[in-house]
This record gives sequence, structure tokens and C-alpha cells, in this order.
Amino acid sequence: MLRNKRGLALFLGGIIFLYGMMLFFVNDNLQQEQQKQLRIDLNDYQMLQSEHVGTAAVDKWADRNRVAIVLPQDQTQHGKQLRTFMRQDTHNQKLQTRSHRELWQISLQGARSVALVMPLQFSWQENPSLFWGLTAVYFLSILVLLAWYQQQKAAQREKIVTITESLAHIRHHQRPTPLLVQRFPDLTPLVNEVHRLDHFVRHQTDKLRLRQDSFDNLIAHLPIGVMLIDADGQVILHNHAMETLLDVDIAADKHPYVDDVKTYTLSRMIEHTLREHKNHHHEIQLLQNEEKAVDANVIELDSVKAQQQILVLLYDLTDMRRIEQMQLDFVGNVSHELKTPITAISGFAETLLSGAQDDPETREQFLKIIYDESQHLNQLIQDILALSRTDRNQHGQTQTVHVQAMVNNELGLLQQLIQQRELTVSVKVPEQLTVQIEAAKLEQIIKNLIYNAVFYNRDHGKVTIEAEIKAQQFYFRVQDTGIGIAADEQPRVFERFYRVDKARARNSGGTGLGLAIVQENIKFLGGQIRLQSQLGVGSTFSVELPLD
Repeated sequence: MLRNKRGLALFLGGIIFLYGMMLFFVNDNLQQEQQKQLRIDLNDYQMLQSEHVGTAAVDKWADRNRVAIVLPQDQTQHGKQLRTFMRQDTHNQKLQTRSHRELWQISLQGARSVALVMPLQFSWQENPSLFWGLTAVYFLSILVLLAWYQQQKAAQREKIVTITESLAHIRHHQRPTPLLVQRFPDLTPLVNEVHRLDHFVRHQTDKLRLRQDSFDNLIAHLPIGVMLIDADGQVILHNHAMETLLDVDIAADKHPYVDDVKTYTLSRMIEHTLREHKNHHHEIQLLQNEEKAVDANVIELDSVKAQQQILVLLYDLTDMRRIEQMQLDFVGNVSHELKTPITAISGFAETLLSGAQDDPETREQFLKIIYDESQHLNQLIQDILALSRTDRNQHGQTQTVHVQAMVNNELGLLQQLIQQRELTVSVKVPEQLTVQIEAAKLEQIIKNLIYNAVFYNRDHGKVTIEAEIKAQQFYFRVQDTGIGIAADEQPRVFERFYRVDKARARNSGGTGLGLAIVQENIKFLGGQIRLQSQLGVGSTFSVELPLD
């Protein structure tokens, strides 16, 4: 506002100065005309003097021309001033001068010197009506021009305010106000630039939003836990995998990381990185509701204190470590299972070579043991190879399998054992039931389930085998009246080398891999298996396989 007042004062001062200059030039021009006229009047006066015109005629002439005649002998102020001129200037015969009120035309001729004096004439005195009329028109025009200028200025200011608001809208990612500035061509480049800026900002914002969405989706779907922490220890970013690993619901807004990280080792790694600016990489155990092994990386992204950010990456090693342990257990079990029959074969063969072969009864007994152990060794190798094939996920050829024929074939191989234990076997499989499936894998499933039902049954027990197709699902069920499985052991029966009755399984030549082979093949075929068992009553294994 102060600037506006100063500008208005300068404008008004300029108008008044211009008006004064106009008056000055008009009056100066008017007074130059007076001076010319005064020189003519002096010549006329001298001519009248030479013609010896009477005093009355001279006075009349002076009144008509509005001049005063000054002689050296006059005792008036004008006479005194003329005598002063006569004393000061003796070289010029004619002299012209002015004061702030009068014009003088002087003829210096000693005692005959004379001066004509005429009052200065001003424009407002010459024609007052015209002067004041023009003055009024001038100032009225100035006022009209000033009003128009202020109106234009206000309109322009309004447009500038609108442009400013549009820029603010752009800054807040909003649509700018439409602008029409035909009346102000000076603003057109600015408005066009605002429109281009809006288009550019929107384009960049869309690109940034797409990048941010892609980044958020990437972070959200990463299988590793991600957490970003600022210099104040506040969590500013995380993903679902981090929530799963830490077993907490992480708040979306900023909050201290200690609200989520309860494991001392990880918390200490983060704190040390924040304080010492050093990265850390360790395998740690997360002691949340469930203990998990994770590979933890704590990385400083920027060493500037004001912009420091800490990235925490957690990779779940629990399954890997469990698989490694399973592999170690598997190798240990295989070593043990291989060592037992090999030791027996080696020991009895050595005994025979040492002379026991001379006794026919002993020889036959030892050879029978060697044969049984070799059969157990062969079965163990076959089961390991079967597991190896399922681990490699090798697809075989799909064939049409007659289910009843496959069941009867497996029962035929176990017929001697069934008769020895006097088991009753009931096969409820339709004769024409066929399925399109990988025959080798289905055979492994049926063989091992029937074998377990026969082997772990009690004498005079019963085995029931059922199969049917419903809604493109193949259902196969084996039920026995055997020793059953305790509830606490049921989750482990599908583990490799796990045996419910270890002594009985070992004596029968079982490898402890049968149900593991069954489960792996069912998983490979996209099915599932369920176990229902009661200790001392029996077990039922139900298999469901998709046929599409």
C-alpha cells in the first residue's frame, strides 16, 4: 500500500509539473511577444517625439498601448531606476530588461534617454475564461485518465491474483483457474507459461505416482522384510513381510522402531548403525511369538545427519535351515539304514568264510539272513530313488490306469503276508473305474498305503480299500484295524525315516520312507491326504487327487 501511495504522489507531482511547464512556456511566449511589441512602441514613441506631437497625444498613445513613459528627470521609482541604468551602461544605446512584474525597453541617449515600461502579461490575465476552461479540461482529462488507469490496474491486479492462485493450485496438485487475458497482452506469455507449467507438473506428477505405485507394489510383494527408519529412529516405511517376520501389526504412521522390534540383537544393530554410521550383517534369531532364523542387514543410506535413513532387510532363513537340518537328518538316517544291512551281510559272509559254511543248517540260516538284508538294502535304495524323482518334480507320461487291477496287483505281491496274518481284505473299487494319471506315481501311493495297512495290522484284522470318482476328483481310501497311531505322533508320520513302531518296522524290512513317498507324490499331483487314527483301533488314510 505504501508503494501505491508513493506511486500516486509521483504521478500527481508529474501532472502538476507538466501543467507548470505548459504555463511557463505559454507565458514565456506571451512575454516574448510583449517584448517585440515594446520595441515597436519605443520606435513609435521616438517618432512621435521627432514630430513634436503634443503631450496630450503622447499620453493618449501611451494609455492605448498600456505603457508607461519614464524620463530621467522623473522623481518616481521608475525614474530613479532609469538613472541607475544610465550610470551602469554607457555602451548600449538600447537596453531591454525585465523584472518579475514588468518589461523595460530603454533608449540611452544621455539627457534625452527614455524608457517604456509595460506590466508583464500572463495567460490567465489575457483571457481568463479560456485559461480556466482549458485548465479544467486538462485536469478533468487527467482525472478520467487516472480513473481509467486505476481501473485497468485493478483488473490487471485481479488477473495477477488469479495467476498466483493458479500457481498455488498447481503446487497443491489442483486444477488452475481458467484465465482470459485478451485485454492484457503483457500477461499472455505469463498465462501461457502457467498453462505449460500445469501440464508439465501434472505429467511429472503422474509419472511420479506411477513410479511410487510401482515401488510400493514392489516393496509390498518382496519376500524379504523391509523397514525404513529416519534419523530420529522413526519408522517411515515397511512391508507386509516385515510384519510377518516380526509377528506384529506395524502402524502406518511414523512411530519409534522399538515399538515393533522386540529382539534385542536386531534392536542393538539398528541403534549402533544410527549412532556409529556402520552397516551390520548377521544371522540372528527373532524371539517373537515364534522363533525364526533370519539374515539381517542394517544399512545406512545417507551419512548426512539431517537426511540419514536406515534400511533394515530381513530374509527368512527358517525354511532353509529346516531343510538343511532335514538333509542332515536324511543323510544320517540313510547312513544308518545302509550301515545296518551292510554290516549284517559283511559279518555273516565273513562267518561263513571262516568255516560256518561247512554246517548246512548254519549255512542256510546265514544265507537267509544275508538275502533278507540285501532285499532290505535294495528296498531302501529303491525308496530313496523314488523320493529323488519326486524332489526333482519330473513329470511322467499320463496314462489310463485301471484302478482295480493296480490294487489287485499290489495285493497279490502281499498275499503271502496276508495269509500268514489271516487278514480279511475288502476291495470296494468298481471294476471299470479308470483314471488318466501318471501311473508310476499312483502306483507308489497305492503300494505304500496297502503295505502299511497290511504290515501294521493285527492278526485276524481287516483291510478295506475303496476308490471312486466324484466331481472330477479321484478318491482313494485305505482303512485298517491295526495298531493305530497316537495323536502326538500323527503330524510326524509323513517325515522321512519316521516309524511309529521302530522295532517292528525294522524287523519287517521297512525303510521308514513309505508315507514320505506317498505325501510327495500326492503333492506333485496336486492332491491332498488326510489321516484319521486311534491308538489300538486302526487308521484310515484318505487321498484326494484332481483329474482335470
